[in-house]
Amino acid sequence: MQQHGALYDPIPGGWVGLAAVTVPVLGVHGGDDPVSPLASGLTGYATARSAELVSISGGRHDALNDQDHRTVAATVVLFLERLRRAASSGPIAIREELAQP
Repeated sequence: MQQHGALYDPIPGGWVGLAAVTVPVLGVHGGDDPVSPLASGLTGYATARSAELVSISGGRHDALNDQDHRTVAATVVLFLERLRRAASSGPIAIREELAQP
């Protein structure tokens, strides 16, 4: 049984890691995460076969429940939409530059 504060404990032995994952992975990482710093996330996600890592500026460890939760939720939805449209791996929504008068 996990104890309060165990979030900061090292990962238990037997952890498989992302290299063994065969489906696309989306990582959403708080840019200011004190539990799992972004640098360690970059290293870990790089081992996955197919991964995207999005950092949330100023975000903490629980990025989905942080102040930017709507941005995180939208990021997840866009990732899932790209998976659904597997024929095209490019972006779905493209910001267009507007000509200035």
